[in-house]
Amino acid sequence: SFTVDNVTIGGYNYEDPGEVYVSERTEEEPLNWYAWSDTESEKLDSFTVSKVDNGIVNNDPVQLIYDRPVGSYGGQARAKIPTSWDLMDTKYISFWAKGDGSEQIITLRLDQDKSTTHKDQKSNFKKREFERWSIDLTITGTDWKHYVIPYAKFGYGDTMHKNRIRYINIFNRLEDKRGTLTLDDICFTNVGEPIEDQYITHEPLKDSAPIGEVTT
Repeated sequence: SFTVDNVTIGGYNYEDPGEVYVSERTEEEPLNWYAWSDTESEKLDSFTVSKVDNGIVNNDPVQLIYDRPVGSYGGQARAKIPTSWDLMDTKYISFWAKGDGSEQIITLRLDQDKSTTHKDQKSNFKKREFERWSIDLTITGTDWKHYVIPYAKFGYGDTMHKNRIRYINIFNRLEDKRGTLTLDDICFTNVGEPIEDQYITHEPLKDSAPIGEVTT
């Protein structure tokens, strides 16, 4: 038998992240997007990317177009982050997204440096790692929505070396699904969404009551 006493639950105070910092983005070095279909299953699918106009900030919007039948892995899109983008002081990835009106579930995954050949940079669909440095997002409607995601939300986020993050990957997670997704103003920053003055104040902690005799 054993006795447990004085159980408490606590947390850390919120810390202001400080001044706004956005990694440098120049017209000479924008995100370089490319996409490919799944070649490891017998089901024909497609995944393409194209530049579009009328983004939320008219920065460099891209549209992802995908078609994933049942039994296919669905392909993916990938953006290469320019080396001039300094990610060391950043805490969040920020972007705007607009869906096609249907419910879409996508996986956003960050990758570190890989082999220099295009073939080696592609994912092995049979060994996808959707737990490490990945997050699932549900996108609905046709309006622009702003997403600000801290690194801590990505699985195993504490194992990321920010100075080596060089790829953003997009996957469609729904089978028997075709659709379009538009992205704009992707950047890395050290400022998240402001915290609103809405919170609950709990009563002060009290000593736990004696648990009495434990019967095994």
